[in-house]
Amino acid sequence: MAVLEMKKIFYAYEKDRPVLSNVNTQFDAGKMYAILGPSGSGKTTLLSLIGGLDTPQKGEVFFEGRNISQCGLAAHRCEFSLRMTKKQKSEKSRKNLTNAEKLRVSWILTI
Repeated sequence: MAVLEMKKIFYAYEKDRPVLSNVNTQFDAGKMYAILGPSGSGKTTLLSLIGGLDTPQKGEVFFEGRNISQCGLAAHRCEFSLRMTKKQKSEKSRKNLTNAEKLRVSWILTI
């Protein structure tokens, strides 16, 4: 079952340059995910939306089946922070990545 789900997410800092466009993904409990990409590709923006620090300009983020915009961002942040562990550049978590991927990893999430 998906603990986190993103549907049709759109976010842009500049009008004609979206950072995230039509993002659809889900995160299942008990799995580890690496968020990879070059500088400016939307990694931090994606995490801000998942964590309830910001809201998408279009689309929806669901946590345990509830739309986080409807349940309240503050409530979501409290509940979400209890479940998430941020591991930045952890060698144990990165052991299966290629050298090129290790250089690009910014965040590793354990859900």
